[in-house]
Amino acid sequence: MKNLNALLNELESYVPHAKKSDTRVSQGSVGWHVEHCLLSIRKILGFAATTDPQNYKRAYKPTRILVLGLGFIPRGRIKAPKSVTPEKFDDEDLLAESVAATRQIVETLPKLHENQHFPHPALGILNKKPTARFLQVHTAHHLKIIKEIMAAK
Repeated sequence: MKNLNALLNELESYVPHAKKSDTRVSQGSVGWHVEHCLLSIRKILGFAATTDPQNYKRAYKPTRILVLGLGFIPRGRIKAPKSVTPEKFDDEDLLAESVAATRQIVETLPKLHENQHFPHPALGILNKKPTARFLQVHTAHHLKIIKEIMAAK
């Protein structure tokens, strides 16, 4: 799987197509999916950076194996939380603010302690390595949707 920076580059390449949509593929436009991914990365890494590594306790969830092990997120199973649901996603915002802000926070990922963590509602508490893997899988999932929207006639 591509690293997070390569996935960010790919997301950014779809910014000029932000307004393209096809409701047969997804209710969200290309811009919605790009901004959702960018928001998710920023919020998750931002949250993880504030956690105390001593408070990390791994919790087993069966869906963790499916998502992180197989790199697969089933479509339509989980609705995006409000905190990562884009309200506004025009080209200028995506390029100037969201992409740049997300690149900055991705640079902090290697600096996280291995037990800084993020509580995912379906996957349990994820420390640094599984959090990075989740962000890769999640972004790749939305890129697949974006590609389907782009291919739709």
